[in-house]
Amino acid sequence: MNASGALFTVEDGAIRFGLGCVRSVSENVMSQMVADRNMRGPFKNFNDFVERTGGLNKRMLEALIYAGCFDSMGYTRNSLLTVYERIYDAAVKTRKTREMGQFSLFDFDDSSDALDSAAVKVPDLSEMAPGILLQREREATGLYLSGHPLDNYAAQLKKMPFSVEQIAEADGQNGVYDDSTVYVGGMLNQCKQRPSKNGQSLLGLGVLEGVAGSVELMVFPKTLQQYSALFHDENVVAVRGKLSIREDRANSILVDSLEDLAATGKTLYILIPSHDQQEHTKIRALTVHYPGGTPMVLVDRNHTAKGAPRSWNVDPCEQLIKKLKAEYGESSVVLK
Repeated sequence: MNASGALFTVEDGAIRFGLGCVRSVSENVMSQMVADRNMRGPFKNFNDFVERTGGLNKRMLEALIYAGCFDSMGYTRNSLLTVYERIYDAAVKTRKTREMGQFSLFDFDDSSDALDSAAVKVPDLSEMAPGILLQREREATGLYLSGHPLDNYAAQLKKMPFSVEQIAEADGQNGVYDDSTVYVGGMLNQCKQRPSKNGQSLLGLGVLEGVAGSVELMVFPKTLQQYSALFHDENVVAVRGKLSIREDRANSILVDSLEDLAATGKTLYILIPSHDQQEHTKIRALTVHYPGGTPMVLVDRNHTAKGAPRSWNVDPCEQLIKKLKAEYGESSVVLK
């Protein structure tokens, strides 16, 4: 708040986000704020900013908090969200009183309601959960600025043969061709389902976002039915499918399979009583509705391990793990 302009600016070879470009925030109000800052100096604290900035409303103030505009003043966003309305109301009252010239000797008493905005203290609270913070930040600015939800998956993404950015920018050269099979990780967004052409089933449409770039997804009815539990906004997944490159539209992936990105590279071990046909049939019945990319290894009481067929690979979601533990015991199911 003490450095940004109303519009985007360049600073030391980087782009500083414009305050007037935060959603719900008036560019005109921020231009006047910058003019006041240039004339009277930096804002001492959050209360000082609210006192000095005319034209604000609560919606603007909330958006600026979510965007992280006051982080440099030493506050957590969570702290400001608990008191910004009280500080705003008090500042409005103070400003009106000044404009009406109604100050008296009593207005300077500590108990005065007219000058209480500075007296409203910002509590020292811990920050909101990282996932919520980033989500609100993006809602306010359209971007992730202080981090990215995929930061925690850097190790898994590094092992992927392609990044989302590479898929999005592919032009049929450099080893990524139209109709080639791609395997890429990212976060789902804009997931929706719509009736297929024959009206008998549902087609899935969505976007896979990477740390940089995004690519459209199309999920045909049979695949959507298999992976419906994973096909939701903000799920972090690995996608396997055919790349579609067309000159008249953005690149897209025709999805063959989805899996939880956190489980990629891991194996699901299940301790079973024996390797007889009946037990294998039971395992298949328990896991068949959770298809994915994680292989299973079945271990009997004699420590004989057998890998399940590749077609049995699963999505080791919480629901499946819970079901397997209920059947075989808490310590009999391990994902590693």
